[in-house]
Amino acid sequence: MMLWRRPTRITPSRPIAAQTASFPSAFSIPAVKPSSAFTAFSGTTSAFSIVSSPSSTSLKPVWCSDLVRPGPTDVGSGKAEIKPEAIAVSIDTSPEIAGAASVPAVQSGDALASHSYAKGVQNTLTGEEQERVVTELKGAKVFIKRGDREFTDGILGHVKLLSHEISGEERILFRREPVWKVSMSVRLRPTVRCTFDRAQSTLRVTLKETEEQEGVPHEQWPQHMVIYAIKRGKATKSDFEEFARGVIASTHLSLSSLDGTT
Repeated sequence: MMLWRRPTRITPSRPIAAQTASFPSAFSIPAVKPSSAFTAFSGTTSAFSIVSSPSSTSLKPVWCSDLVRPGPTDVGSGKAEIKPEAIAVSIDTSPEIAGAASVPAVQSGDALASHSYAKGVQNTLTGEEQERVVTELKGAKVFIKRGDREFTDGILGHVKLLSHEISGEERILFRREPVWKVSMSVRLRPTVRCTFDRAQSTLRVTLKETEEQEGVPHEQWPQHMVIYAIKRGKATKSDFEEFARGVIASTHLSLSSLDGTT
């Protein structure tokens, strides 16, 4: 015979509270103490403040200065416009660069334009400022013979017959191309002889030149016979003949000749 039992009611147990892990006091983080490194700047005055002096003007930020004013349409937008006339005054009062002639931007009509500086002009003196050109020839060649030496190679350049405006003295000046260095400068006088060979298109200028020597008195400087043979080079035959006739016709020469002419 089976016995009947009443079912037993199971009551759930209460949840176990979570246990919080505890650490020893040795692992606790100490509180941060306030630093005293910037205590010197904690006063009413700052080390970065601008100290006014009698010789300096007061400085204000650009948004607080008179250079900025709100525009008619930017009153509520926070925008501002810059006064052109105030900028022009500040540019005009800036120090100028030493040694240069400065032109203020206010005079140019543009307030934001930079200053312009005029460069000096350098004049080059050639020694021909008081001389006029009687006749000249471009593209000529000169061959030079000094003493017992042979003629040098032909030097291409520009030859002129110059006359001094005050004294009236004349000289033949030859400058080599393209550096325009003086290769010949002979003053026409009675001791200078000029001959023109029409057949060879050659103008010969013969004279004695003194050779300078250091440590020797001027009276003892030796003299050598020098011959300048001027040829037409790149010039035409007619232009060269015209130049040679102009040199031969000089009244400062006591002896001159035209060879091969009729």
